Amino acid sequence: RKEERNITTSSDGSSRLASSPRSVRFVKIRNEAATAVQKHWKGSNERKAFLNQKRAATTIQSSFRGNKARSGVVREMKEEVKRIGKETEAAIKIQSRFRGSKARVTIAELREEVRRKEEERVALEAKRERERVERQSAITIQKSFKGMQQRKVYGEFKACKARDHAATHIQ
Repeated sequence: RKEERNITTSSDGSSRLASSPRSVRFVKIRNEAATAVQKHWKGSNERKAFLNQKRAATTIQSSFRGNKARSGVVREMKEEVKRIGKETEAAIKIQSRFRGSKARVTIAELREEVRRKEEERVALEAKRERERVERQSAITIQKSFKGMQQRKVYGEFKACKARDHAATHIQ
């Protein structure tokens, strides 16, 4: 075993060599106590430094993961906006084509309605023209018949008058 040198420190700050076994034991206990205090102090400082490094690493990792997640969210949002834009364009195309088809059907129905009404109008005009011609024909027939009757009556009247005139002249 190594020979221990025991040095004691007095209250005035001077050191001297301890000689008694009691002094040696006191110095040994004091040295062990100082070593224990230093060990605990260094351990505490190392733990604090380790915890600070761990906290710093966690903060850096957290920041990195947050930035990565935010950039991922931004990318996902951009992709979502693009997807929604494409869906909107597709919906607009579908709606446009549906409205166009519906409008073409409506136009065809309106054209058919106009054609049908025009046919009805032409048929009505033809019927009215037929009725007018028939009335005119009836009037012409009636006029001819009445004229013929009047001429017949007038002819008879003239013949009667001529007979009466002849009868009156003969007498």
